[in-house]
Amino acid sequence: MTYPCTMGEKTEVEIPKYALNDVYVGETSPTRLSYLELQIDKLPAEKQKSSGFLISTGSGSTAWGYHVNALDYYRTEQFLKILQNSGLTNSKLSSTEITDIMNRFNDSFIFGAEDRKNEVHHKRSSAEQCF
Repeated sequence: MTYPCTMGEKTEVEIPKYALNDVYVGETSPTRLSYLELQIDKLPAEKQKSSGFLISTGSGSTAWGYHVNALDYYRTEQFLKILQNSGLTNSKLSSTEITDIMNRFNDSFIFGAEDRKNEVHHKRSSAEQCF
């Protein structure tokens, strides 16, 4: 992570940070928006305002990061009904099949603790252009 600060001639300093499970970056008060400039690797920096973002490690992928994205049975069933009503599928699914789809979707967020990747969970603000 790089933090803006003044240190001699440098305006940004990389400070090593380690996390076991999850790291949340945002305002401490849940009633305030975060104004962030996010840059990952060599991708262009992106200014945004949102409730913040969550970074999950492998050992945290079954915790907070999992529950941010996981679907329950009711939401899975409602989503599949929308597909059916839109004519995108003709299948009438049993509760066993709906549960299987839900589990496969939710399991896609889990990765091993030894995996060196991190997942970023971010809910964008309603405005596409924030600034």
